[in-house]
Amino acid sequence: MTQPRTLNVSYGDGVLAVRDHGGDGPAVLLVHALGMCSVNWDRVAPPLAATCRVLALDLPGHGQSSARMRTPYDVFESVLSVVRALDLGPTLLVGHDHGSLVVTEALTVAPEVFCGGVAIGGSIARTREEMAVVCEVGASEFFQEAMRTRFGFGARGTGRAAAEQLLSQVVARSSADWLLQDIDLLWHEREYSLRYLDDGSWIHQPDPADVAMVGRFPSDSPYFPTLERIPGFRVPVWIVQLSRGQDVQYAAREEQLAAEHDILRLIRMDCGHWPQYSNPRQLAQMLAAIAANPQAREDIWDDPLGRLAEFPPR
Repeated sequence: MTQPRTLNVSYGDGVLAVRDHGGDGPAVLLVHALGMCSVNWDRVAPPLAATCRVLALDLPGHGQSSARMRTPYDVFESVLSVVRALDLGPTLLVGHDHGSLVVTEALTVAPEVFCGGVAIGGSIARTREEMAVVCEVGASEFFQEAMRTRFGFGARGTGRAAAEQLLSQVVARSSADWLLQDIDLLWHEREYSLRYLDDGSWIHQPDPADVAMVGRFPSDSPYFPTLERIPGFRVPVWIVQLSRGQDVQYAAREEQLAAEHDILRLIRMDCGHWPQYSNPRQLAQMLAAIAANPQAREDIWDDPLGRLAEFPPR
């Protein structure tokens, strides 16, 4: 398997690391959940690159990106910077978990640079009040401390031995964590998130402060990611429901919204919260079909229900 090359895009106080998996065809930019990194997509990218140009971004403060989250808006402005700096043309923007909210924010701000969006397992159907609670928790000192103790985020050290000791501890704690079920390459993902500094020391990214910054997104912003934004979408957005995902409580509301708004499409995948690991080829096949025709409905799967489809068809 060809290893992806890393592209560095200047942004803010540093650079954004972008893993370029190559491929020809429509551009697909993959956005990970907060706390994760671009390695999250390593099993999806190779089969997807058979028909698409595939790139995966490290959000500010994550993975190998040295740029930090200076404001809550950096979470989507960084995505726009990558699309424009790399001159990707009309891009399919794909986000997982929190990355789904990044998709709706970026598409709201600059619909002209995207051909569509895909929101995987991170519900875009929350009300303003529900989203405000999520942000309040995410910005809290309690949550930041939990990220330090539970996942080792922001840990610093020097030398390879200390790094491997941290990784062993993090993976051992996380392997039984319900949030991370299905992630069988967690060591690889956390190892990639060790960013070495010029003095030889390292930091295990993200720093909890970078994650908390996203939680400070003002609820009165026109880009606040709630269901109120849906009527303003200008390109198709595909909602991918995960049957055993962490946002299943919003399934009925998502189905209602998809029936009410012509710009939305809805797909169900029979899997847990991390299809990048548990169902990578299935996910790649789905994304390739969407990238080939983001405006499509039932003709991709010959599904008579159109918006409500199971993938793959049975």
